[in-house]
Amino acid sequence: MNTKAENQHNSSSSAALNLVTAFHATCSKFGDKTAVKSKRTGSWQMLTFSQLAKRVRNLANGFISLGIKAGDRVAVLANTDTEWVLTYLAILSVRAIAVPIYQSNKASECLHIIENSGARWIAADTSEQLNKIRSIIESLSEVAGLLCLLGGAIQKNEHNLCDLEDLGRQHYQSSKAEYDNSIKEINTDELACILYTSGTTGLPKGVMLTHNNWIFQAKGVKNINLLNHEDILMLFLPLAHSFAQVVIAAWTYLGFVLVFPESIEKIIDNAAESQPTVIPAVPRIFEKAFANIVHKGLAQHGLKLSLFKMALSAIDGYAASCEQKRKCTSLKFLLSKILVYPKLAKLLRERFGGRVRLFVSGGAPLAPTIGHFFDVLGITIVEGYGLSETSAPVCVNLPEQNKIGTVGPAFPDVNIVIADDGEIMVKGGCIMKGYWNNPVATAEVMQNGYFATGDIGMLDEDGYLKITDRKKDIIVTAAGKNVAPQNIENALKTDSIISQVMVHGDKRKYLTALITLNEEVALRWAAKNNLPNLSLAELAIHAVMIAHMQTLIDNVNLKQASYAGIKRFIILPQDFSIESGELTPTLKVKRKVCTEKYQAILDEMYRD
Repeated sequence: MNTKAENQHNSSSSAALNLVTAFHATCSKFGDKTAVKSKRTGSWQMLTFSQLAKRVRNLANGFISLGIKAGDRVAVLANTDTEWVLTYLAILSVRAIAVPIYQSNKASECLHIIENSGARWIAADTSEQLNKIRSIIESLSEVAGLLCLLGGAIQKNEHNLCDLEDLGRQHYQSSKAEYDNSIKEINTDELACILYTSGTTGLPKGVMLTHNNWIFQAKGVKNINLLNHEDILMLFLPLAHSFAQVVIAAWTYLGFVLVFPESIEKIIDNAAESQPTVIPAVPRIFEKAFANIVHKGLAQHGLKLSLFKMALSAIDGYAASCEQKRKCTSLKFLLSKILVYPKLAKLLRERFGGRVRLFVSGGAPLAPTIGHFFDVLGITIVEGYGLSETSAPVCVNLPEQNKIGTVGPAFPDVNIVIADDGEIMVKGGCIMKGYWNNPVATAEVMQNGYFATGDIGMLDEDGYLKITDRKKDIIVTAAGKNVAPQNIENALKTDSIISQVMVHGDKRKYLTALITLNEEVALRWAAKNNLPNLSLAELAIHAVMIAHMQTLIDNVNLKQASYAGIKRFIILPQDFSIESGELTPTLKVKRKVCTEKYQAILDEMYRD
């Protein structure tokens, strides 16, 4: 292990808290301030911190009345919204353990998580999610009941949230000490939740995370001043993901406003109304915003089109200047700063409500091209890095010290070392307690107190971490050459016509790629290129589209070593999706699933 690469950032410590006492302390401090805002059936609904604290207390007492006790696991299958947060805090208040489940998980996947975690209770919100559970609940003999977060209890052992709050209100009046003692007795080393990995390489494992893990991260967020109590943060990430969970932990500690949009499709509309100052998201959101701007820019004519193309091409020079730590002085860049970038920046800011000071990207690598594009518009995206096993952030860039192409320096009190084979090793208060009921898997990733991330990276001269790829994703060609597929995939996805890419070639003589199209952009491109009225499947095999895709690939290949260039590709007739099992809930390609599903197509590309 390369100890010279060690990086440590110290911060001051304070009195131990758990998530529930931190939440109540924040509620005492900010009582009448809005805690959560949620868009429902066309109108915004709000709760102050004081109102939310009472509802948490009442629901927790309702849980006590049901017999939910310390150590019980409660699975939560629900959309990111007020009810999720309310239920989560009530679960923790009775010293039970939350088991979040992705909304997109199929019934069979829910069954595995519920059985593996030994959950005694299940909470779900919409009829879709409730029906998933009802379809499998007869197979779950250990489950005591179903908590219906939005009403709709229709069967035995089903309980509505409102009824539980009423029951809890009565229980609290007769036994106030029970709740107060419960939250005081929470040990910071107790489990707060079990997060199940998204399962890109097999069955998901349950990551055990404690109150201390989340408080450690919340303090880190405060110490680096990434967020503060004046922020309005729009949250739409699934709460089964550690990225969203660290936001909740920071919110309990700092007391900013949480805004929940109606849906992913309504993010832009809801942002215009709620005017958030911070938006955390996975890279796919930024890729789509970039693709949308590029597509609209290239649809212009005459001088406007020429100026837009000039501005787009100037970004490469700007990026190179940033890497060399010098100002970009090219004429086309300077002209673009005057004539093009301010208009694009105004358009982008207005789309997100006009007040966003910070976008935070995590969950997957952000293509540097997109980071530089936003940066040149004066809009900051800070990229961070973390895993479920590290309770999210290990590193994060800061707005005033943002080094695009890296994931920033170590988080406060986190130690990072680079192993001899390039693997990133992490130690600190953020590291999980282990995998649930899986000591063998836990031992495999814990080495001398360090967690082996499975990611390959390097620390630069300023202590900023750069991720090069997943250790398990590294392609070793038949000639023994190592290739990092994510770098090539991200480079291709910066073109708006491409939706997803999976580079293949392990133990093969050259690299190939499966490519999917962005349907909206592709069909507009087709009409512009005299190919109207074609379906996406027809367009995918059309010679003109194939030639266009070859040009895009050739341009990316020019920047790769000869052995790292894509030699053959296939455009698939449909996009990858979560529903088909090709993408994780955080929109990462499941390589194993796609390789198996398209094995015949991949094999065909290696026939002479």
